[in-house]
Amino acid sequence: MLAGFHEKTIPVYLHSSVVCKPTGMRVAGSFFKRCIVTPRMYQPGFAVYIELELMGRQIAVSMQQEDEAAFLSFLSGTADVVLYRSWSPRPEPVTSFIQEDLASPFWVHNLAFPWQASFERVDYYEKATGVPGSYFRLQTRGAPLLEYSRHPIHAPEPQVGGRLYWAKLFVSQPSEAAYDLAAFDAWFTSIAKWVRKHGKKVRHGGTEPWCLPAARRSLQNEL
Repeated sequence: MLAGFHEKTIPVYLHSSVVCKPTGMRVAGSFFKRCIVTPRMYQPGFAVYIELELMGRQIAVSMQQEDEAAFLSFLSGTADVVLYRSWSPRPEPVTSFIQEDLASPFWVHNLAFPWQASFERVDYYEKATGVPGSYFRLQTRGAPLLEYSRHPIHAPEPQVGGRLYWAKLFVSQPSEAAYDLAAFDAWFTSIAKWVRKHGKKVRHGGTEPWCLPAARRSLQNEL
């Protein structure tokens, strides 16, 4: 998100902004997903513009394979769910949180929220060998998906951690949503409660994720 007055722009902490009517000119520039710690106050006439896709709810989390299996079992108990992975070799869902580095992040589709998956084929060349390759990228914009990014548990001083994330839209913009935001919000809340119930916050570098049991044991060994 960017805040700006005419031609001046600064990054703003996504969770400390107040939704309001724009009072200035639209600003241009890059969007930042990362945050500043202290919320800012702005004088009248200072316009705040928000990229809706970046707004959402999230909870920092660290899971190992054992934890991921328990998490998937929990999700399956709350709804009929379908999983998708990053760098997918085929335009189709997967049956589990595959143990490949490139598979993360994953996306979870709760079938209670109607949506049709679509993929974009991406062609590339291996940097080292020049050998061509391709993968299928899931189109996620505006979709009712829960994103799961793995925590870099073996990194000595990570600054970015794992998370569960929902890129919801503002409730003040219901026309932008093609599904029930309130129902999805309630589902996300139940997921966050499960994570807090079974996890424990552990400081790891610049992060402090909720570590589930196997991840906590692994992280304690790393530390």
